[in-house]
Amino acid sequence: MERDLAGSRKVREYLVLSDRYLEAAETLVGSKNWEPAMANVLHSIELSIKAALSTVVKGEMRTHQVAGLFGEHFRAKVGKGLCRDIARALMRYNLPRYPGEEEIVPEDVKDALKLARRLRDETVPALLKGRK
Repeated sequence: MERDLAGSRKVREYLVLSDRYLEAAETLVGSKNWEPAMANVLHSIELSIKAALSTVVKGEMRTHQVAGLFGEHFRAKVGKGLCRDIARALMRYNLPRYPGEEEIVPEDVKDALKLARRLRDETVPALLKGRK
């Protein structure tokens, strides 16, 4: 996918890696491999969020729990609904990584894919554009 990767090297690296995980998730959905698809799409969401956060947070973000920090910095720009959707998705981060917790529902994976694409194609580029 061609797009303008605005910002610092760190932002670009987060976005490129987010795209790779999203592509992997889409391939896995095609083969109905739901747990790995969910793990990859959630990681893609996390990395997109970190791309935006790296414009306002100093230092490395070595956590998977970025939804609250994203809301703190961007809720006024993106709205409560999107922040809620991000938080709900990322609450499931460990679900596909450990057996026996809860079954992965294909529709949940597809919903997470829609969220990841929205972040990649609309939300994060708009936030980065606003930072120029």
